Amino acid sequence: MEIKNTTIYTKEKMIGFARYHAKQRSMTTLIILLAGSVICFIGGGLILGFGGGSPTLIFLLVLLLILDILLPLLNFVFVPNSTVKKSKIIGATVEYVFKKDEFTMHSKNEHMDQESTIQYTMLLRVEEYKNHLYLYIQPNQAFLVDISSFERNECILLRGLLNKNVKKLKWNIVA
Repeated sequence: MEIKNTTIYTKEKMIGFARYHAKQRSMTTLIILLAGSVICFIGGGLILGFGGGSPTLIFLLVLLLILDILLPLLNFVFVPNSTVKKSKIIGATVEYVFKKDEFTMHSKNEHMDQESTIQYTMLLRVEEYKNHLYLYIQPNQAFLVDISSFERNECILLRGLLNKNVKKLKWNIVA
């Protein structure tokens, strides 16, 4: 049994993956920063409320507020956009053929023309988000599979194949 798929790596798909990955990777860090900021605001508010404080304290609290706004913006908008601009895979057509123990992929655009075979055991994890599967081969690197072109039966067969062969799966199915 073979399951075939063709995915075109558009700029939008690459930015979508970069944002998804940034969100998954750094949500804990952002929560810790936000908690620290709340503590600082409460402490600063108490100091100012008791008549203490100085223009320096007010300046530092305003600076902290600005950083709380800019860090998520940088992380989810600017970093993914700048990362994707440098990618040579944009515009590539990737043909996947999923088999029992492995899958092959043939990637082609003006910068490359290569074929690879990957054993399922080489995948660190698989995550599904919206209409894409992300097949991670490194903590920060994944193959994108557009599952919107699958027949429903093919998608179910592929999920079953991956469930059987990959240890870490995250089915985050969002329409």
